[in-house]
Amino acid sequence: MAPDEVSTRDLPGCLHHMWSTLLHHDIWIFATNDQAFAARQAGLVAFSASEVAVLQDLRRRHADKELFGDMLRVIVTCRDVLDASLLSAAQTSQAPQETP
Repeated sequence: MAPDEVSTRDLPGCLHHMWSTLLHHDIWIFATNDQAFAARQAGLVAFSASEVAVLQDLRRRHADKELFGDMLRVIVTCRDVLDASLLSAAQTSQAPQETP
C-alpha cells in the first residue's frame, strides 16, 4: 500500500499521519498495537500510540538527534524482523498438517 494512496480515514484506528525527518519516511500512528501491526503487514511504517510514548521518552533522554535517529532506525528494523517472525510462526501453526 503506497502512503500517497492512503488517508487516515481509510485506516481504522489511525490517529495521525506524518513525515518522519529521522526515518525519511511517512509514518502512521494507531490507537492500538494490533492496528499498527496490521498496518505494518500492509506495508506502512506504523506505530501504536504506546510505542510513540516510549519513543518520545527515549528521545527526551537522548538529546543528540543523530544518535536518536540511529537508535530509532535500529528499533524499527528489529521490530520489523520480530513482526515477520511472528507472522511466519502464525502461518506455520495454521498450516494443515500432513498425517503419516
